[in-house]
Amino acid sequence: MKSLKTINLSLDNNILDCLDNIAFEFLDSDLVKEYKRLNKIVEEKYLKEIMLFNNAKEQLLEASKYKHDLSSEQAALSRTKEVLFSKDEVKLLKEKEAEIQRELDKLSNDISSHLSNKFRKKRII
Repeated sequence: MKSLKTINLSLDNNILDCLDNIAFEFLDSDLVKEYKRLNKIVEEKYLKEIMLFNNAKEQLLEASKYKHDLSSEQAALSRTKEVLFSKDEVKLLKEKEAEIQRELDKLSNDISSHLSNKFRKKRII
């Protein structure tokens, strides 16, 4: 007869295997593939704009360490952000990013709901 510890370990491994499968399926989904495709386009096509935006963020962060008036740095960041985020591919990328986050939230809720039901039943028995 199997011990309770062995049964629990087997159950834990089954759960982990299922979670691995879910993760791999998600990473192989059309949504993630489209996000990766768009991300590559944005990184290649708007490298200059990305660099300017990142530099403006760094300058604001650095200036915040020793300056009280950050208006010029904030304005520079705002300008570079507006330029970058006005690009059609960047807008699409952000939409895909939000869609991925919604799917991950839903998946996380589904998993936690399913697992919490399993564990409650174990405690009762």
